[in-house]
Amino acid sequence: MFGFAKKKVVVIPPIHGPLLPLSSVNDAVFSSGMMGEGFAVEPDGFGEVVAPVSGKLVTVFKTGHAFAIKTPEGLEVLVHIGLDTVEMGGRGFAAHKASGENVVQGEKLITVDFDAVRAAGYDPVTLVVFTNKKCVDHVELNAGKATVFLN
Repeated sequence: MFGFAKKKVVVIPPIHGPLLPLSSVNDAVFSSGMMGEGFAVEPDGFGEVVAPVSGKLVTVFKTGHAFAIKTPEGLEVLVHIGLDTVEMGGRGFAAHKASGENVVQGEKLITVDFDAVRAAGYDPVTLVVFTNKKCVDHVELNAGKATVFLN
């Protein structure tokens, strides 16, 4: 009833900056929740992107603009750095880990030159999306982090 017995995963922001509701993002696919529930972060500092959860790095896109982690609890977390930044072809992104590696929450995964992202005309907002919708009961944002309650 109150979520006390539900499994939950605490998710930290992958970059420093204010948390925003996913619905505020200027991208119809993400803001509509079509990809899953989640949140966004408006980067306000250095472009060090860390693992928001511990788990297996399932995918690191070759352009470095996105990656996905699966937690031991089965939660699938997609981190998408910037809107349409795939068009940059990897310029301004440097991956420090590869697909298949295990990662620890807070571990550096990607370095991003957000000045280059902005100069190229792209929005640097970073999205954190929980893509396996059937696994997620609900998400609570508070105190600079997200708590994902699992089914």
